[in-house]
Amino acid sequence: MRSGEIMKAVGDSCSVVVAAVGQEKINRFGEVHGTNGRTHTDPEFAENSVFKGVIVQGTLVLAPVLEALKRIYGAKRWLAGGEIETKFTSFTRPHDVVTAVFEVKEVGEAGMTIAYVCTKDDGTVVQMGTAKA
Repeated sequence: MRSGEIMKAVGDSCSVVVAAVGQEKINRFGEVHGTNGRTHTDPEFAENSVFKGVIVQGTLVLAPVLEALKRIYGAKRWLAGGEIETKFTSFTRPHDVVTAVFEVKEVGEAGMTIAYVCTKDDGTVVQMGTAKA
C-alpha cells in the first residue's frame, strides 16, 4: 500500500491482514498502555471469566487500522486532522487473524470518508467504523 495513492474515488477499496498476536505481545502492550487487566494477561483467570479465555485489548486490534488509515490518506493529511469512529462488536483472542476492509464512501471538498470492517477468519465482525480526513 503506497501512502495516499491507493483510494481516491467512491467504491475504491483495499484490505489489510492484521497479524495475529501472542500472549507476550498482549502483556507488553498492556504494560505500556495500562490495559493489563487479568482478562488480557492472565490465561488461567481469563479461562474462568465470562470471556472463557484471554482477549486481546481492543486498542491493540485498532492500532493496525489507524496505521492503514495513515497510509491510505497520507501521513500528513491523516495526522493533521483525521477522525475515526469505531464500534467494537466482538473480541479477538491470541492468534486470531483479522482482515480489515476499507471502502471509500464519500469524496468531497471536506475530504474523503472511508468505512471499514474488521473480520476474523471465521467471519465474526470484531469492529467497524468510519474515518474522515
